[in-house]
Amino acid sequence: MKVSLEEVLEARDRRQEKRRELALKYRLPVVVLTLNIPGETKRGEIPDYIFEAGVEAISRELLEETAEFSVVDAPTGNEAFFVARAADAAQLKKRMCRIEESHFLGRIFDIDVYDGEGGQVSRSSLNLAERKCLLCGNDARICARSRVHSADELNEKIATMKEEYELLYD
Repeated sequence: MKVSLEEVLEARDRRQEKRRELALKYRLPVVVLTLNIPGETKRGEIPDYIFEAGVEAISRELLEETAEFSVVDAPTGNEAFFVARAADAAQLKKRMCRIEESHFLGRIFDIDVYDGEGGQVSRSSLNLAERKCLLCGNDARICARSRVHSADELNEKIATMKEEYELLYD
């Protein structure tokens, strides 16, 4: 199912509201998992499989630290929310960055961390390297902004990564 830019922006607003509600309720860091899937189709066998792998990786990392977990099943892409009993949101962000960098599918995961006040903990605030492009290894934001690669090229790479992951780990 294809989604419009307006639907994606509305989903982002709903995600921010849910995250704010969780931060107010618990006053603990919140981890939000979405995927970096280009183009108009955000759901299907491949993204859903990759999303589940991301949920599993974060769940393993947080183990007993999860105070609340929920998934929003949306046509604009699945979203997972983990309220973490971690005292230090900066350390939590570093742990999530390790997943993004070391997991076979981690470059497709988009894992955001918010502190107990609702403020986002960024890679740059921790002096961590920016994310790399799936195709060329340059700064992913620059490639995305300038549209260096087509959605088709990126989605082909994502499909290949998913197939390789299945062969190695399933």
